[in-house]
Amino acid sequence: MLPERTIATLLSQPIFVGLMLRGAIHLEHQLDQTLALYFLRSSRIDLGLDVLLPALMVSRKIDLLARLPIPKRLKSRKAALAGLRRFNELRNLIAHNYIVRTERVRVLMKDPAKRAMFAGLPGIEGDEKATSRALWRLCRTAAFGLDSKRRADEVLSRDLILFMTHTDSAVKPAIEQLLRRHS
Repeated sequence: MLPERTIATLLSQPIFVGLMLRGAIHLEHQLDQTLALYFLRSSRIDLGLDVLLPALMVSRKIDLLARLPIPKRLKSRKAALAGLRRFNELRNLIAHNYIVRTERVRVLMKDPAKRAMFAGLPGIEGDEKATSRALWRLCRTAAFGLDSKRRADEVLSRDLILFMTHTDSAVKPAIEQLLRRHS
C-alpha cells in the first residue's frame, strides 16, 4: 500500500482528481438510472432522470436506494451501497479540498475497503467497476422488478413524495406538480 503522504499528494493531483470525478459521475448516473427504473417505469422514466433525481444530492440518492423495499440480504444491494458510499466520500474529499492533508488521509485509511482502493491494481477503477456491476445486478433481481411486494406506482405516489419533503422547499412544489401532471 502507498504511504499516507503519497496518497494525500495523489488526491491533490489533477489527473487523479479527474479519474476520481469521472468514476463518481459515472456511478451517480448509473444510480440515477437505477432509481428511475425502480420508481418510474417506462412511461415516467424521463421525468425521473430529468426532473426528480437532479434535484437530489448524491448522498440523498444513496439513502433513497438504501430505503427501497429490497431485501437487505442481497449481495448486490450491499455491494452497491458500500461502493457508492465509498466513492461519494472520496469525491467529496477531493472536490471540496484543493489540497488534501495527510491527517484526512489517515482517517480515510482506517476503513479497510477504502485502504484497498489504494493498495494497487485494480484499485480505484476496479472498485468503480465492481460497484457498477453490483448496481447492474441489483436491477435484475426479482425483488427489484415488478414482482416485488409493492408495485412501483405505489412507491412513487407515497414514498417518493415523502422522501422529497426533505428537499428544498422551492423544489418540492414543482416536483409535486409534475407528479400530479404525469400520473
